[in-house]
Amino acid sequence: MTSGQLIPVNALGGALIVIQLLVATVIIILMDDMISKGWGLGSGISLFILVTIVKQMFAMAFSPFTLPGTVMPYGAIPALAAAIYYAMAGNLSYLMGILYQVNLPSLTGLIAQ
Repeated sequence: MTSGQLIPVNALGGALIVIQLLVATVIIILMDDMISKGWGLGSGISLFILVTIVKQMFAMAFSPFTLPGTVMPYGAIPALAAAIYYAMAGNLSYLMGILYQVNLPSLTGLIAQ
């Protein structure tokens, strides 16, 4: 039996994965009940979804790391700074490219959010 992700999984490993998912689901349901019973605002699951979205937006806006084979940072704001640097050096193509990038964070997406 293989999971297709990391390594082949035998029957014991598969059972442990199912148990882990079951325990994680029960913990999330209990946390949702705790938050919605007065320990927080709104639904707990909505808060978990909000935190995940904010984390992704923050990473896409401020990530200074570059993808392999590229010179521009992954995040939109560091990429803008790098594009301005390259524009001052005489290469305007990076500045025009940062406005709309396919499958990468762009200034258009940052402004839209």
